Amino acid sequence: MYYFLPSWHTNNKYEWNSSALPWYRNNKGIEFDDTISQLRMFNRTQEKSKTLILEYSPNLRGFLHRQDIYEIDYYSIFDDIQNISDTQMRPFDFMELNWPSGTDFSYTPFLVLARYKGEVIARIEFDSIGALLRIDLLENGKITRRLIFDDRGFLSSVIYFDKQECESYQKFLDLTGRWRICINYISTKPQVEVNSEFKEEFKHSCYKNIEDLIFEKFQSFLDNKTYQDDVLVIAAEEKRNDLLLEARYDIKIILSFFSDRYPIKDTNSLRQILAKADSCVTDTDYTNTEVKEIIAKKGCANKNIEQITPFDSRLRLGKSQRIRELKIFWLIEGLTQPEMRIVLRQLLLLMKADKRIELTVAAYSEYEMSTETFAQIANETIAKNGLAEYFTFNSENLTKSDSELNEIDKKSKKNICWQTIYVEDDIIKEVSDVRLIIDLSMQPNLFLQIAGISAGVPQINIVKTSYVEDHKNGLIIDQLDGLSEAVDYYLEGLAHWNNALMYAATKISEYSSSNLIKKWKQITGRNGKNSTQTNQGTTNRHSKLG
Repeated sequence: MYYFLPSWHTNNKYEWNSSALPWYRNNKGIEFDDTISQLRMFNRTQEKSKTLILEYSPNLRGFLHRQDIYEIDYYSIFDDIQNISDTQMRPFDFMELNWPSGTDFSYTPFLVLARYKGEVIARIEFDSIGALLRIDLLENGKITRRLIFDDRGFLSSVIYFDKQECESYQKFLDLTGRWRICINYISTKPQVEVNSEFKEEFKHSCYKNIEDLIFEKFQSFLDNKTYQDDVLVIAAEEKRNDLLLEARYDIKIILSFFSDRYPIKDTNSLRQILAKADSCVTDTDYTNTEVKEIIAKKGCANKNIEQITPFDSRLRLGKSQRIRELKIFWLIEGLTQPEMRIVLRQLLLLMKADKRIELTVAAYSEYEMSTETFAQIANETIAKNGLAEYFTFNSENLTKSDSELNEIDKKSKKNICWQTIYVEDDIIKEVSDVRLIIDLSMQPNLFLQIAGISAGVPQINIVKTSYVEDHKNGLIIDQLDGLSEAVDYYLEGLAHWNNALMYAATKISEYSSSNLIKKWKQITGRNGKNSTQTNQGTTNRHSKLG
């Protein structure tokens, strides 16, 4: 069995709390990470796996559904605490609650307000698909209680507030409405109280903090539910260091490094967790090199470090060869403003010479540079190079493609299109009709590279990676000034572009789910062995428990 310990957090006050925020307060951002892709691959190849959820996640099923992993098996510590075994999503109708007779409900674009005798007595909040999240109960305009609902259709917990509207304590309920544990937010220690009715299900009647109770349940799961031939894949992040170092493991531990979730610096804490792990999986060449160097210094050079992309490719070749426009997708992240000006100047001159070329400039929603800042860079570059009569970049047209603008005004200037990337699907949709991808960062975006391979789109980078090979499925340029020549290489005729397409097709099979799972089996010593429980594993567990 493969167990996965993910890093799925929301922007809540407490790290252990992963309950969703109302739809209008959620910052739209990338939810996708390595664990999601790994679970998809294991599920697709029917490898037995299970996810361990340490956080309080009353909206977990909605998250899993959004990420197309709803059917995965999971163990939730808070489900254990609250004695809940149900896994199916169900709607909850707030009108069925015991409201005072004569309560009126006002539906606003954001929430529902409940009024009794003209006074607002409740604010009713929903998620992005209209499911009930929580109800804030008010007295004299101040919140007194917050009812938090589970996406399986029941009241999950209640937060009580003091007269200053500060959280006092929170009770976690079972399906009958009885509280199981209570967290006190204003007292010192102990912070967590266990209901005496259920004391047999816990080792202590009270806990110093909720983290201690979470650790107890996590350790109990490892001791009683796992076998010696199982594998635990932990999404590496600094907040998990203590958990990783304190827990007792009799199974293989793999650390999975993804993006910038764990800053790869040669620190004592990183060296400690690397020593604790049996193997490491990295996502990029950069991370792989850094981790290997740190391990070599630690004197553990024989530790297994494998670079396995967290994104599997699926055959969905693009359609750019079937459309007249030559669309370029440029991810600007990782460049300084002077470098952006150098790149943009070359692209604008190419666009002036060939009217078929269209440019989309893209950045992730979390990117530090604002759209307005890049608009200033673009307009200054346009003006400085005497191209004002040909191009424009302004906020009114940021979301309109060039073809859409030309339908509005055939004589209008060619617009540079801006694309903010919120979720992975934004990239997949964008590259479906793109002729060329440009990413000149010193650490090219991994998902964009895999999406480009899947769509058969050649890519121009400035550093070598395992995913783009020079003159095969892309070009590696030495200097930014060489971009024009590289773009011409793929846009002048289809010969070079077709060669890149055919080579990408061979890459697709290399990064398929089945091949990536083979790599996982190699680093865990499971070649040719299905990862279900075996008789040998059962024997090992029994011998360990004595």
